[in-house]
Amino acid sequence: MKRVSFISLIVIWILFSSFCLTYWIINYSAGIIPNPPEVFWVWVIDVMGAYDQKTDAIILVGFIASILIMSVFTLFIWLLRHYIKLR
Repeated sequence: MKRVSFISLIVIWILFSSFCLTYWIINYSAGIIPNPPEVFWVWVIDVMGAYDQKTDAIILVGFIASILIMSVFTLFIWLLRHYIKLR
């Protein structure tokens, strides 16, 4: 039972991070989510070496951002669970 629970939590984690990435990419140009300044995109594209691939840069930055958001969320849940266990 613990193994099934662990695997299902990993699947939920991956699905939610994918949802965050997809939501950010879909709403990138709508202005709903604050976007990094243009200088940041120039730097990312320059680092990637693809001077005409802003879409690839958006996907890469979105992927990294979704992983960071999910990591912070996971840490928060873990600390909350640890705190509840102590009480």
